[in-house]
Amino acid sequence: MTTLDPYERAAKAQLRPREYWGQIQVDAYMCVLVRGKGKIQYDPAIHPEQDARTAMTVAVLPLPEQHVPFAIEREMIAESTEWIKIVWPSLRRFGLNNPREAKGRWCRVRFVPTGRTYTTKDGGEREATTLEFVELYADEAACRAAYRAATGHQGDDEELVIDDVEQAPLPDPAVTRRATALEFVKALIKTTGGNRGSLAAQMAAVPMIAEFYTVDSPEVQELLEGVALPF
Repeated sequence: MTTLDPYERAAKAQLRPREYWGQIQVDAYMCVLVRGKGKIQYDPAIHPEQDARTAMTVAVLPLPEQHVPFAIEREMIAESTEWIKIVWPSLRRFGLNNPREAKGRWCRVRFVPTGRTYTTKDGGEREATTLEFVELYADEAACRAAYRAATGHQGDDEELVIDDVEQAPLPDPAVTRRATALEFVKALIKTTGGNRGSLAAQMAAVPMIAEFYTVDSPEVQELLEGVALPF
């Protein structure tokens, strides 16, 4: 039997990568970058074509077994090192030719450094991270099997520790998925400008959203109130 030396292990210890297994959601729209305002919707009638940029939202909705009550998400500009050098190559190596092909796929993803730092609200400095896709799976069952094989997790009765902090009891996974889906609806309303036809089509194309909502759902109607809707 091998005897483990705790001091030797401590000398070589490294942070475990933060990894998640779940379903991918991707959203993209054309924008322009305005100082003081950030990203705003690109309007060809107003903005020169050379100013157009591609705003990307890449997210993963973790398997319920992970008890993660939020989407693992990053927003970025496609014309950036983050997308060109890290995120897109990690998807493209699985044979994807267009980012829309990632929608609804099941995956294993982890956070990796981007090489840049940023200043937090309290004045501290942190290393920026983004998403790197490690594996893609044929379906949810294959994703779940890979998760269990990698973590030894076999059921919903185990507790999960994230970043060494034990999590408080979390809501029903179905409730969490529904709330997360509504967040994606909010993003689609923004990117479509509230256009009902476009919104309905995009909602129907995202399985996570279509499971809970249509454009006629009361929650969606409430979100659309006050939005100038182009017909």
